[in-house]
Amino acid sequence: MGMGDSSKEDTITMNKSTVYLVIIALLGILLIGSIFTQGFGIIKSTTVAPTPTPTPTPTPTPTPTPIGVTALATFKGYAQKIGLDTAKFNSCLDTSKYSTEVQKDFSDGLALGIQGTPSFMIGRRDGAPQTLVGAQPYSVFKAAIEAELANTNQTNVTTKTSTFADDDPKLGLDSAPILIIEFSDFQCPFCERFYSAAYQNLQTDYVKTGKVQIVFRDFPLSNIHPKAELAAQVAQCAFEQGKFEEMHDVLFKNQNEWSNLN
Repeated sequence: MGMGDSSKEDTITMNKSTVYLVIIALLGILLIGSIFTQGFGIIKSTTVAPTPTPTPTPTPTPTPTPIGVTALATFKGYAQKIGLDTAKFNSCLDTSKYSTEVQKDFSDGLALGIQGTPSFMIGRRDGAPQTLVGAQPYSVFKAAIEAELANTNQTNVTTKTSTFADDDPKLGLDSAPILIIEFSDFQCPFCERFYSAAYQNLQTDYVKTGKVQIVFRDFPLSNIHPKAELAAQVAQCAFEQGKFEEMHDVLFKNQNEWSNLN
């Protein structure tokens, strides 16, 4: 082999060595890169989702108490509805002006043996009364009134019906021969039943014809009807302005509206 051939072999050998070194270098680089990527997590880039910003919970706005949501406000609304001087009425009610009067009626009722509502004393003004208890049908009241109208010869009467009338609100003429003294509770469902079933007929047939006068006395059963005494004062404050009957009717017609209010 000549010198030229030897030079070529050396060149080939050197070129192969260079290729091997390059290949080894590349493998080393790949190996190191794999270690860093998998083992340490330094080179590998990852995308992290941003943490959502929580939506703040709004602070609830207190709801104002509307007029009429309490029994007291509802009663004052009734006063306006029937045309009372509301400033005078509100002052009367807020100061419990007729609390003593209501309690007097209740005490008088107890002294007379009244135990429940509604209770009625029916008789001629100068005669002895008979007693009816409960929401009796109109026919029962009619029979009692007719019997008293026919009983004109009562003698030796020790306690007259008129004795129990006091100075309470009245419906009908003072000259009416028959008195009905009603002990009532505005929150009592049986009193409302009497109002709905018999009261209107009594007005038409006997009060407006001048035969009967009804006297209203308060007997609030506060232990079972917590708004009854306040309602009685409401009616008394309306009576002060000459509108007891109007308030009496509104209270009974709307009993379900105000009975369960605070």
